[in-house]
Amino acid sequence: MVRKLIFVLSMLLSALGARADVLPSSNYTEVTVGTFYLYNVAQGQFMVRLSNNFPGLSNSPVEVTLAKSGSGYTLRFSDGKYLKTGFWNNQYLWTDGTAGAAESVWVFEAIDGAEKTYQLKRVTADTLNGEIGIFYANGTNAATTATKDCRWALIDLETYASIAKEKAVPVKYRSAIPTAEGQYYLYDVLNQHSSTPLRPQWSQNPQGHAG
Repeated sequence: MVRKLIFVLSMLLSALGARADVLPSSNYTEVTVGTFYLYNVAQGQFMVRLSNNFPGLSNSPVEVTLAKSGSGYTLRFSDGKYLKTGFWNNQYLWTDGTAGAAESVWVFEAIDGAEKTYQLKRVTADTLNGEIGIFYANGTNAATTATKDCRWALIDLETYASIAKEKAVPVKYRSAIPTAEGQYYLYDVLNQHSSTPLRPQWSQNPQGHAG
């Protein structure tokens, strides 16, 4: 994972906002093979893989790698599991798919009038719980009818790192490298949390330059 860490003066940390409500479409990218964050435009959050194999939506993104598979794409999480359809206990969308499985292949269908925004749907029909049809990824579940939550975009890692840096910690509160002794936080802009306070200290070398 690309991680961006910056120093923040501790006395100003409480003034920082968490995130923008919805990222504008100028930050979205075209669908292609590669590693991205999968962004739910309707909810303003990112798809993540939960420990119970359900999908979740979070303010903190996780990497999803797209690879071509026939006329569609597979979506692989960093632990090697794939987004797939299946059925158990009223849940139709899962994150524990395996490589090469038919239920793990998806299509990004462009939404008219919405720049680089897509409905994410299965490439072929499924038969799940007695229901036959093309299932759509509606946020954290799937159904044969797309809902308002079936609005997805891809954001590349570097673009999001830049967005997060600017939105989470305004420039006036940042120090790329601590320039004076004092208390700082080391802030992870991707996951939006800070370290315990740091107190950088400097010593003088024999030539009198800061060490």
